[in-house]
Amino acid sequence: MKYYSTVFLLLLASLNWAAGKLTLSEIMYHPVEGGTFLEDDYEYLEFTNTGDATLALSGYYVDMGIIYVFPNYSLGINETVVVVKNALAFAERYPDVDYLGVFSSGSLKNSGETIRVTKSGVTQLEVSYEDISPWPVLADGTGFSLQLIDVNASIINDASAWTTSAEVNGNPGVIEVAQSVEQAVVINEVLTSPIFGDLDKIELYNSSDSTVDVSGWYISDDVKSTSPFIIPDGTTIEPNSFLVFDEDDFNPDQLGFSWSRKGDVVALLATKNGSLTGYEDYFKLDAMEDGFSFGRHVNSIGDAFLVRQSSSSFLNKNDEPLIGPLVINKILYAPDAYMDQFIELKNISNSTIILVNEALVDSNSYKISGVSFKFPVEVAIEVEAGQSVFLTAISPASFKSKYGLPLQSQVFQFTGTLSTNGEEIKIEVPLYRDVLTDGSYDNFYMTIDQVNFSSLSPWPDAYENGAYIQRVNNEIFGNDPANWRLSDEPIVSFTSKIIETNINVLTLSNDLLGIDGLEDFSYHMYNVNGVLVQHGASSSTIDIGKLDQGLYFLKVNETTSYKIIKD
Repeated sequence: MKYYSTVFLLLLASLNWAAGKLTLSEIMYHPVEGGTFLEDDYEYLEFTNTGDATLALSGYYVDMGIIYVFPNYSLGINETVVVVKNALAFAERYPDVDYLGVFSSGSLKNSGETIRVTKSGVTQLEVSYEDISPWPVLADGTGFSLQLIDVNASIINDASAWTTSAEVNGNPGVIEVAQSVEQAVVINEVLTSPIFGDLDKIELYNSSDSTVDVSGWYISDDVKSTSPFIIPDGTTIEPNSFLVFDEDDFNPDQLGFSWSRKGDVVALLATKNGSLTGYEDYFKLDAMEDGFSFGRHVNSIGDAFLVRQSSSSFLNKNDEPLIGPLVINKILYAPDAYMDQFIELKNISNSTIILVNEALVDSNSYKISGVSFKFPVEVAIEVEAGQSVFLTAISPASFKSKYGLPLQSQVFQFTGTLSTNGEEIKIEVPLYRDVLTDGSYDNFYMTIDQVNFSSLSPWPDAYENGAYIQRVNNEIFGNDPANWRLSDEPIVSFTSKIIETNINVLTLSNDLLGIDGLEDFSYHMYNVNGVLVQHGASSSTIDIGKLDQGLYFLKVNETTSYKIIKD
């Protein structure tokens, strides 16, 4: 038998735990024009070793986005390397920066794509960037790169992990302290569809405890506008205070710009000495009904949104988001082998909702993004107060039968698919329509509810475990993981309390169901509507051969509950 000293064992443990870790720390996917070469030739990727040991790069590959095979190179702790599109172009723009290698093939798409690094067929890191909000828009051709805010972040495949570089043309090869996404001055409220006699407005808010000079900053309806409104010299915002501009400021004599009530973008861009700094606050706006404003709302994890407010609140604290009347109530996006994708929409108002806009020519119906579904216009769909509508991936008849829904339930089949990694679902109401020259229509929609769910924490983990996520409170903002919980309860609420929150799952064999460790027990079997379908006493097994395929719930000795899948 071999004996080892305590010192040796501790040394061995430290060597086993220490490891290098590769992260993608900067992306220059759409360089600014200018120079001897084409703009794409100035692309680059920056990688950093954020581990606690030297990392051998041999065997690492970039196999999505571009193709690149890392050489036999040891990357030190906190050391960075740069991989470039064109060596000569990179040397021209960054003469003092070394690079590790050149893309084997491919270019980074300006419209966004996925960059993946693998080793031995196993994904090491993956980032799917986009050129639209919530990803930093200034990285799309204005000269700034995408910069990872925290190189030690555990999750980098999310827009919230990235900002724009602090310098034009980025800063390749240097771990810089990226500017915070929580800048002090933000867009706080926007009025794009004023009632008669009012004007388009924008409100800025300084959330810091210091006065901020915003002289020369840009406000625009296009982040790449060549003629934005330039905030006058000498303009400051006091701590925790507001500043409002209206069309008399940014659209004098109709020579500037205004926001369209049919949808637009709003951008605030910081400048220093007349040049952009890379800080932006940018939102894409949907259509809005007259007199209602967009107000900034920040959820429990710090994500900011401009959403429809209950009332305008310029120069005051924002009003609460206006919710409903139709909201997203339940989502099953990653079903197990027995379940099916579905979305439940619920009418939280006290009145019946008609899911069409009868004021529009030929009528026009509500639509649900994320699954590319639009309610039929031939027959106006009505949803009574407190009632629900289901969208599902299977036929409505199969869905009703499988889950025991009443025949009168309103179920519709969508043709798209919910991503199991996360998705943006929106309920959109038709507001406006333009008739085009060919006689077709261009429709414009207002968002009345939105959920950007994710399979990652802090969202509830509902991945292939037979559970769905359910909204906790339908009366408050839904685009917040804190307002969702995990549920494996029946899709339709029980008429009596027969199920506990956590239940055991039993499988069947030859239509005979046994309860381990139990003899001489009583039982009650319910369908998903809470209807009793079978009951009795048994000394060994339960024969459920007469039950149809589907989901059932079993109560044993009035104490223990089980979920039963008969297939």
